[in-house]
Amino acid sequence: MNKIVFLVEFGCEDLPPLDAVYIADSGPELLKNILKDFRLEYSGVRVFVTPRRIALQAEASAKQLSDEEKIKGPPVRVAMKDGEPTPAGLGFARKFNVDFSQLGQESTPKGDYLYYQLLKPGAPLEDIIADISLDFLKKLSFPVTMNWPESDFSFPRPIRWVTALVGDKLVDFTTCGLKSSTKTKGHYVFSKGDISLSDAASYEKILLENSVLVDSEKRKKLLINSIENLASEKNLSALMNEDLLDEINNSLEYPGCLLGSFPDKYLAMPREIIEACLIFHQRYIPINDSSGSLAPFFIGVRDGLPENLNEIKKGFESVLLARLKDAEFFFRKDRENSLEYYVEKLKGIEFTRGLGTLYEKTLRVKSLIPQLNFIFSDNSESLSVAEKIVELAKADLTTLTVGEFPELEGVIGSTYARLDQEAEAVSDGILQQYYPRTSEDSIPVLLEAAVAGFLDRLDTLTGNIGTEVKVTSSQDPYGMRRICRGMLRIAQKKGWDIDFEKLVQASVDAYPEDKLSSDAGEKTLTFILQQVRQYLEENFAYDVARSAAASGMDNPSELFNRARAIEQIKMSPGFVSLIAALKRAGNIIRQAEEKGIDIPQECDKALLAEESEKNLFEEYGKIKERVTSNFKEKNYFEGLRLVGSLREAVDAFFEDILVMDPDPKIMKNRLALLKGISLLGQPAGDLSLLED
Repeated sequence: MNKIVFLVEFGCEDLPPLDAVYIADSGPELLKNILKDFRLEYSGVRVFVTPRRIALQAEASAKQLSDEEKIKGPPVRVAMKDGEPTPAGLGFARKFNVDFSQLGQESTPKGDYLYYQLLKPGAPLEDIIADISLDFLKKLSFPVTMNWPESDFSFPRPIRWVTALVGDKLVDFTTCGLKSSTKTKGHYVFSKGDISLSDAASYEKILLENSVLVDSEKRKKLLINSIENLASEKNLSALMNEDLLDEINNSLEYPGCLLGSFPDKYLAMPREIIEACLIFHQRYIPINDSSGSLAPFFIGVRDGLPENLNEIKKGFESVLLARLKDAEFFFRKDRENSLEYYVEKLKGIEFTRGLGTLYEKTLRVKSLIPQLNFIFSDNSESLSVAEKIVELAKADLTTLTVGEFPELEGVIGSTYARLDQEAEAVSDGILQQYYPRTSEDSIPVLLEAAVAGFLDRLDTLTGNIGTEVKVTSSQDPYGMRRICRGMLRIAQKKGWDIDFEKLVQASVDAYPEDKLSSDAGEKTLTFILQQVRQYLEENFAYDVARSAAASGMDNPSELFNRARAIEQIKMSPGFVSLIAALKRAGNIIRQAEEKGIDIPQECDKALLAEESEKNLFEEYGKIKERVTSNFKEKNYFEGLRLVGSLREAVDAFFEDILVMDPDPKIMKNRLALLKGISLLGQPAGDLSLLED
């Protein structure tokens, strides 16, 4: 089938960089799926994104593939009589202007019916390209959108022009109050007026001639090469953060890089402060010298060709210098006192509505440390470090530097503690106790920082949930899920055996009596266990998660170990058949209990008569104590492996034995044997919940 290149461009006001990244990453696959849905053959699918435009381009079949629709007609008993069509049957054929012989018959649960296979010819590409492009925009998902006049879909920014061509022909349609044309726009500074496109295939080339590099990957590659070349000219190296590069790349249409500098004297400040000035406030690229130390240079990026760089460089340097002067002032004022001085100032900062100050929060968290004494193994030095981390954890929030650079929360505390010559574990721990901030972050390396971060999160959860903060499937205004997940990840990764019920109650007790609701502990524990369950189901198959959770969820570390063991043993040869047998046993036991049958605690060997039940009893007796011992020592896989060794004996039992024997004593004895076996793996999980 003949193919032709199409192009649809939506010009818009500046898109947020993260939205542009999302479109560039997900757009091509989305467009491919839409083209498939519209029954078009395609190749060379491309989605171009800059802050000011989104463009769709591909080589597609000039016409849709034909489609068939089966149209149901009257019942055969009505449409035919004695093998000949009735007026009803002929009328159905006449409806489609076909002979009766061209109709088909289909059997359904309600009887046989006539049908006609209607062939629907495909539409030309130019007739459906508007629907394709608008479908693309509607299926994009952004964190924040708005409804714009004369538009039937929401979008982050207003659309300002529409360009649409199939080959060299205009595709005429109207959307958002805008009529499509063959004209586009170049760079807003380096290109003047509208640009006419002669055909869809030349789009990228024409835009490049007008100072717009529409391919985001090519734009990023040019950006990186320009940065590296500028740095290498002075034997320096650029600190290229991927997130910063993506933000810069998607904030411009053509990268123009320049090398700027700042006075050496500012290098006396901690590099974290200088980097904050460069990265967070100015979006500049920091530069290292050959030794890895921060150099008094930076790379700035402008939107447009590298022209008039000296003037632009002066402007970049002037803005940065003002930032550095402010930062130096804040830093010097902060350093007139030690970090410990700022702890007292926490009395003036409210933690959250009605829950006291950050100073009081610090005292509460510190009071909870003894609840985790088992973690320190009587190491008083480690315990002291944890207490010191908690004492200083929030102190930097009252400093001038963090007031100016909120993103340095924790970083400044760590830096100032190091300058105060606090122990390295304390200074590092002040920063690490904030980890994990996101689901991608690692947990704290230092044990003491992990304890501090864990207890701080617990206090936050208890306080918020205990004051009726509602967390629903659609609303979590204070980020309680994220906080709880961070806490659970720490406990699970560190392998802590935690009694959450006891710990939550201690956290509730640390608050003044009038601050929290009477059921604060119960609500907090319920919320934590809900998150444990969800966290488990995100990391394991649903049946494995259910099985492990059935044996208790109050210890996330142990729960994950049990789930991991169940996951591994489930893949063992033959274990699936044991699962089926255990389900059968569970059903028999449940039905017996529902009938009021009293099942003995132990199986009586003297009542066993058949070889298969004797053999199962013997095999069960051989492993019972070993299974119990392994589970007690948390060796769940080995315990489950031993349970799995009963497979052949269990299969033979069900093959040969009638459990519900007419003799009540024999029946109850066999039920007792089955119940003992079905409960054998219970410390690890309910194996009957696994899929066989």
